[in-house]
Amino acid sequence: MKRLLFALTMAALGLFAMTSAAFALSLSVTPWTYSHGASSGEGVFGTPPVTSKCTAAGLTLIKSGATSDDSSAGATIGGVSGITLSDLGFDVLAGSHFSGGAPRFNVLTEDQQTHFFGFSAATAQSGAPAGYQRYRFDLSAAGDGSGNGGTGDKKVLSINVVFDEQGEATVKNFDVNGTLANCVAAVVTTQTPAPTAAATAAPTASTGQLAQTGGGAQFPIGMLLGSGFLLIGLAAIAVRRQRLN
Repeated sequence: MKRLLFALTMAALGLFAMTSAAFALSLSVTPWTYSHGASSGEGVFGTPPVTSKCTAAGLTLIKSGATSDDSSAGATIGGVSGITLSDLGFDVLAGSHFSGGAPRFNVLTEDQQTHFFGFSAATAQSGAPAGYQRYRFDLSAAGDGSGNGGTGDKKVLSINVVFDEQGEATVKNFDVNGTLANCVAAVVTTQTPAPTAAATAAPTASTGQLAQTGGGAQFPIGMLLGSGFLLIGLAAIAVRRQRLN
C-alpha cells in the first residue's frame, strides 16, 4: 500500500509540474518612443527628445519636454494576447519619477476599451532587489484611472508601459500573472585586435526579449521535471502490478 501511494504521489507531482509549465507565459518587452504623431523604436527620438532604452538597471524612460508636450516613451509587453489579468506590476528604481499617471500600464481589452493603472492604483510590496521598490496594481474599477471599470474577466489584447510626464524613471521585473519579464540591454562587443588594427564591431541590437539566465539551449524545466516524476510514478505502479500477478 505504501509503495502504491508513493507511485500515485509521483504521478500526481508529474502532472502538476507539467500543467504549471504549460500555463507559464512567454513574455517580451519591446521599447518604443512617440513624438507629435510619429513613432519610433528604442533609443532617443523627437524634439524635445524622449528616450526608451534597455539598460543594465532596467527599462529607462525619459521625457525631457513638458508634461503637456505630445510625446511619450514606453514599451510593449508581448505574449499577453488572449489572457485575463490577475496580477500586474513592476519594480521602480529609487529616485525615479513615479507619480500621477507615469509610468503606468495601458491595458487594451477585447471590448476595445483602454484601462489605465498608475500611481494611485499601486500598492508597495516587499521582495524587490536592493535599490528598487516593488508595486502591484489594483485591477478593479477602483484602480482603473480610465473609468472603464477595471479589466475584470475581459480578455487582454495588449499591454503597454507608458511614460508621458516630464522626468525620468527606470523600471524592471514587469509582472504579468506571476511571470516576470525584462528587456535585454544591447551588448557591445569588440573584435580581437589584428596587426592591421581591425575596427571595433558595432553594438548588437537589443532583442527586447525576456531575459534568461545561463547559456546554451533553453529547456522547459517544468516539463522535464514533470515527465520525470510521471515516469517514476508509472514505473512504480507497473512494478507493483507485476508483483501482484
